[in-house]
Amino acid sequence: MYLFPCPPTIKDHSLDCASNQAYISWVDNDDAVGFLINASSALGHTPFCSSTNTSCLLDDLLCGQTYTVHAIAQGDQCNSEPSESFEIVTAPCTPANVRSQYECGTSIALLSWDETLGHDSFIARVESGDHSDSCSTTETQCSLTTLMCGHLYNVTVNALAGHCNSSQSAATQIQTARCAPQNVSASLLCGNNTVAVTWLASSGAVGYTVTALGRDGDAKTCTTDDTSCDLPNMHCAQTYEITVTPFSETCEGFQSTAFTFIAGPCPPTEVQTSLQCESNVGSVSWVAAPTSKMYIATATDQDGHAHTCITNGTAGCSFSDLKCGETYNVSVVTMERGCQSEPSAPVTLKASICPPTSLAGVTACDTNDLTITWDQNPETGVTYFLYSQKEGGANTSYSTVDTSYVISGLQCGEHYSFRVTAKDSVCTSNLSSTMEMDTAPCPPTNLTAQANCSTNGGTITWDLSAGGVTYTAMVTGTTHSLTAFCTSNATSCSVKLDCGHPYSASVVASTGTCNSTMDTIQFDSAPCLPGNVAAALDCSANTFAVQWSESEGHRNSYTALAIGSDGSNLSCGTSSTTCTINSLACGITYSIAVSTANVNCATIEGSDYRIQSAPCKPESPAVSLECSTNVAKVTWDNAGPDQIHMVSAVDWQGVKSSCNSTGSNCTFSSLSCGQAYTVTVQGLTDTCKSKLSTSMNLLTAPCVPTHLTADVDCEAGITSVTWDSARGATGYTVHAEGSGGHNATCTSSDTNCAFLDLVCGQDYTMVVLANHDSCVSLASESITTTTLPCRHTGLQAYLDCSTNTAQISWTSGNGTLIYKALAEGFDIKHQLTCSSPGSGCNISNLQCGERYRVSVRGEGRTCPSPARDWVVVNTAPCPPTALSVQSSCSSDNISVSWVASHGSISYTAIAVSNEGHWLSCNTSTTAGDISGLLCGQEYKVYAAGVDNSCVGAKSNIYIVNTAPCVPTDVQNGLDCLSGVLTITWQQSGYTPNHYHAELTSSEGLLTVCDTNVTTCVVSRMQCGLTYSVVVVAHDDVCNSSYSPAQQVTAAPCPPDAVSAVVDCATNIVTVTWDNSVAEVLYTVTAECPSGQHYTCNLTGIGCDLSTLSCGTEYNVTVTPSRGGCVGVNTPSQLVKTAPCVPRLTEVEMDCLSDSAWVVWEESVGAELYVAVATDSQGQTFECNSTDSNTCAMPELHCGHHFTFTLTALDQKCSSAPSNAVVSETAPCPPQDMQTKVGCENHTVSVSWTPSVGALMYTVTLERTDGEITFCTTDGTGCDITQLPCGEMYVLAVTAEGRTCNTSESMRTIVRTVPCIPQRLQASVSCSSNVANMMWNTSRGGQLYSVEATGTDGHVAGCMSHDTRCDLTGLHCGQHYTATMVAQDSDCTSPVSDTVELKTAPCIPATVSTVMDCAANAMSVSWSKSSGADSYIATLQDSDGNSTTCQALSGAASCNVTTLSCGQIYHVTVAASDRSCSSPSTDVTDTHAGRKGQGSLTHIPSI
Repeated sequence: MYLFPCPPTIKDHSLDCASNQAYISWVDNDDAVGFLINASSALGHTPFCSSTNTSCLLDDLLCGQTYTVHAIAQGDQCNSEPSESFEIVTAPCTPANVRSQYECGTSIALLSWDETLGHDSFIARVESGDHSDSCSTTETQCSLTTLMCGHLYNVTVNALAGHCNSSQSAATQIQTARCAPQNVSASLLCGNNTVAVTWLASSGAVGYTVTALGRDGDAKTCTTDDTSCDLPNMHCAQTYEITVTPFSETCEGFQSTAFTFIAGPCPPTEVQTSLQCESNVGSVSWVAAPTSKMYIATATDQDGHAHTCITNGTAGCSFSDLKCGETYNVSVVTMERGCQSEPSAPVTLKASICPPTSLAGVTACDTNDLTITWDQNPETGVTYFLYSQKEGGANTSYSTVDTSYVISGLQCGEHYSFRVTAKDSVCTSNLSSTMEMDTAPCPPTNLTAQANCSTNGGTITWDLSAGGVTYTAMVTGTTHSLTAFCTSNATSCSVKLDCGHPYSASVVASTGTCNSTMDTIQFDSAPCLPGNVAAALDCSANTFAVQWSESEGHRNSYTALAIGSDGSNLSCGTSSTTCTINSLACGITYSIAVSTANVNCATIEGSDYRIQSAPCKPESPAVSLECSTNVAKVTWDNAGPDQIHMVSAVDWQGVKSSCNSTGSNCTFSSLSCGQAYTVTVQGLTDTCKSKLSTSMNLLTAPCVPTHLTADVDCEAGITSVTWDSARGATGYTVHAEGSGGHNATCTSSDTNCAFLDLVCGQDYTMVVLANHDSCVSLASESITTTTLPCRHTGLQAYLDCSTNTAQISWTSGNGTLIYKALAEGFDIKHQLTCSSPGSGCNISNLQCGERYRVSVRGEGRTCPSPARDWVVVNTAPCPPTALSVQSSCSSDNISVSWVASHGSISYTAIAVSNEGHWLSCNTSTTAGDISGLLCGQEYKVYAAGVDNSCVGAKSNIYIVNTAPCVPTDVQNGLDCLSGVLTITWQQSGYTPNHYHAELTSSEGLLTVCDTNVTTCVVSRMQCGLTYSVVVVAHDDVCNSSYSPAQQVTAAPCPPDAVSAVVDCATNIVTVTWDNSVAEVLYTVTAECPSGQHYTCNLTGIGCDLSTLSCGTEYNVTVTPSRGGCVGVNTPSQLVKTAPCVPRLTEVEMDCLSDSAWVVWEESVGAELYVAVATDSQGQTFECNSTDSNTCAMPELHCGHHFTFTLTALDQKCSSAPSNAVVSETAPCPPQDMQTKVGCENHTVSVSWTPSVGALMYTVTLERTDGEITFCTTDGTGCDITQLPCGEMYVLAVTAEGRTCNTSESMRTIVRTVPCIPQRLQASVSCSSNVANMMWNTSRGGQLYSVEATGTDGHVAGCMSHDTRCDLTGLHCGQHYTATMVAQDSDCTSPVSDTVELKTAPCIPATVSTVMDCAANAMSVSWSKSSGADSYIATLQDSDGNSTTCQALSGAASCNVTTLSCGQIYHVTVAASDRSCSSPSTDVTDTHAGRKGQGSLTHIPSI
């Protein structure tokens, strides 16, 4: 009988969600020999597991399945009935084909994935480094709206169920739009009015678009991949809003915050110029440019020379350095933020006329007339004014249109300064440079002459004359033909004369251009002294033996004189022609002269014959030596001022050096070193030598040692130094300075020295100095020597096992130039070396498996450093040989074997893949197995020997290829619009030969694709179908398994019969279509030409677009999508929204024409604009425009308020009315203006009748040079005070409203009181007693009136429109005080400063004569006349000869002598006052008596 086991009793069951493995346990059954667990799912999957224990692991369960499970107990013959069944629900399947659709403008991401089995819901997660988000849904898509800009997010999806969640899906990625750039700033670049824009980079951006929008509508853009960009040609002074937008390859980023920037400045306008003649200062003014305060005005002449003036805050400036006579082009630029605007249009400025140049003068020496000339001014119609200043006298001026002027009637010895000005129709120039002129000098006076006995010279003296600069004296012999000259600028000069002769002397004063007349005196030269004077010096006695030639008549009476240069006098007397002068001072020069007793001479001060006395002996000599230069200085006491001193220095060989001096010291600069000299000093004259001074000994500094050498004893470490002996040295010192800072010295009395303690390994610089008791020589030429090198330490050796290279190192010792390392084999004959100047080197090519001894020795510059120690190096084992590998395509194990190698203790076998996967096995035998090789890899397999410290070199390499790996991460990239599916996958390991991909549609259609890359493209995917995708890899030997199946669904199909209708009133567009498909999302898109678009999403058959922009044409399309896959959109429908409401920006009132300019911003979509103005009575005015953003409303009523609105229209609709702007027209102009000028208080009073609509009034006075004075009032009149004199103004009144001013009232001309005339001058004509009055032009003066009052009360006057007039009818001999005023049609100026003038003296009256016939003399008398201080009486005889007499100091008579008898004399008298002479009196005839006749008196009848 067969027993049936009882059905198992299930004890427990559980599911591992991660692996989908179920663990099932039951109660043990003794009757059972085994157990079988069967499971079946609703989809037909039937996994099972069996066990002989009480548990089993069901590990082949599929995801998303519900399994019914029961257990069966197995007996020896029969099985039990199934146990009670239970259910196991596995974890949901992992979502596949996770996709994302990202909207750049909104930063919204739509995530979608394929449907999976077993889920209740899904959760999608996005994660970046600093941000994460998630969304949950029961659908296969969801949206995320909080993604941050500039982030790369990893997207994963999990399926959720009540008991388990799926594993995480394969990740896809979302790159969000780039963040808005930060720190946007802009700065002005001067060239082409350029703005430089900078910002901080946005992470991930590949480029940026910079946009600048001006308020005037100007737009500038640039695109760059940098963080800066320049925008040129900005509109001046325009305000721009600047934004920066980043972009990537796929997406436009977020726009930055707008940066407000004002472009470079505009040039000023209405530039005007004016000139101040007096200072030649040009002024320029302008209307200021918007937003600017700093301006630079430039005046450029025809040669390109420029003048500039700069102002900050004012609309004008001045040029103070203009060149006279030049015409300038003036332009102005605005300066702002370091940049200049374009220049304004040039205007002309003419500088003041230039003063005359090349002022020159010629003096007529005989008449003292002065002729002054100057260059012609290039301008026409020029008048010249010549100003004369007499030194110590008055100023005089003359005018002429010529370029020369002659001044006559001047006296000798007068000095004048002249300057000239030029005047044209506008200005009077500055004064020219001053020219100095002199009349002919007056003749010198008080001429005297004095003779000099000893030198036979003559000295002429005189008094300085007026005007004289230099004086020339001429001396002429009267009895013999000798003429001598001398010149001086003082009052004397001397000439050489012949003794004992009479002479005449004359002196002429000169200015360089004129000479004076001369006067002559007579004098005698000095008497002759004995001649042929000679003297002989007795050097030992220091006496002069003097001899001379005998003079006739002077025997027994000679005196010889010696006059010393020190002022001493010595003499000797004799009756012969020789004598001796004793007691001479030594070292003195004497003048020798001989005199006789009967020669009358003054003191004899010297002669032309000179001779020196005997020299003095130098005393107290001393010598000093400068050791460093061997320069010796010898000094002594100097007793003979006129002698020469010779200093001698004699060495031991008798070689002599000398130097000469006239003072008390002398210097030897080229004495030999190391010599002993004897030094003496001796005085010298032309013929004598003094005794030698006391001798002195001098020892010069030792000579510099030469041929310095050094030698190093390498064994003892001693450095020996030798040199050649130096002359004069008694000892030597050697200085050694080490390169490491150590210094040493040694001294010696011989020519060698040894250093015992120098530091090893240093370079020493050595010099030697010689010395004696008082001096040390200069240092010798230096030498450099190196001590023996220091020993190296710390020898080490390290083996590089891979190359069998010994890396040897040590600590270097100073002074070693190069090291040599030696490696010697212990067991073999093999040596290798390496060299290095440093602290290590490498020895390569050591033989494998051997032992080496390593040592190091060094070489210094002068000595070696031998090896002192050694170390041992063991080389790496030799490589194994005959490597063999056994492998199988289906296994991950290989077997490796080889032949043993020299030096190896054990072995290692290694397999390394081309991706770096490394596997090994270690063994002490010559074979081993390596397991765990990866699929799809190429492995390099080799073996190496191992000892205690190294792994030896590799054996030969064996190549092993494993089977290809299963393709992973299969991705389906569907281009929903084109229906093209791109399948990609990842292939680990090496690349297989080819791949095979299979696609099976939901309708059973199979599509295959073969390729040799990891991408396969399938075109013409049918919309609305779902496909299953698998991939398998092939190589030459094996195939991989199939990849897990992936699902992909093609894009949904577009709807039919789409229509779009716009509601003109609401701007809502209604879009509809015929049919819709379940689970398909339809997106309606309206896109304008600028790229902006508006959407609505729904699953039905229509929607409304309600947020469209006004005035815009849109292309409307409908796009289907399912799960993020967007299908082909429908054909576009064109629709246009109503025009936008315009914005009225401003109303500009034209105050002059009572019209208004209406200005608005352009309205999008508008084809016509209509502006309406409504006044307070409801009356309307209209204007319209189709092609601009302005229109004009003419002929509005003045003084009214208006409300302005604007409407935009196109062919279908009109916009709502714009914002309203309220404005008003200008008040009506003021009428009936009245003006009154206050001559005394410099005031102008203005009044007018009220203007309708006026709030204030402004009275403006504009001067001819552009300066403006004004007053403001709310009444109908005002006074403008403190006006300058002599100005002409244009007066106008303006009424001011709230927003506009009226046009000006009728303009009228107003003149202020003329200015006081300046520089009134008078010049009286002596002949006519007419005073020529001259003055400077007075501003504002039209007529000038001069009045002069005399001391007798007489008043005279004259009037003129020019700057001069003549006062006639003046009384003779009177002083007048003159003043003047300037007048115009309304006012008279205050009185000018006074000027004094004096008329010519009156004609003398009652002339009478008294003739003294006996004496032939006549007395002339008359009555005194007013104004006279002297008189001249002129007598002319019947033959026409004239004689005069003069009465000074006011006398009224004078006498004339030596008249001829029998003549009739015609007598006239004229009065004078130094400046003028009166006309002569009538002629009075007087008869001279015949001889013997008495006196005759003639009194003319009255």
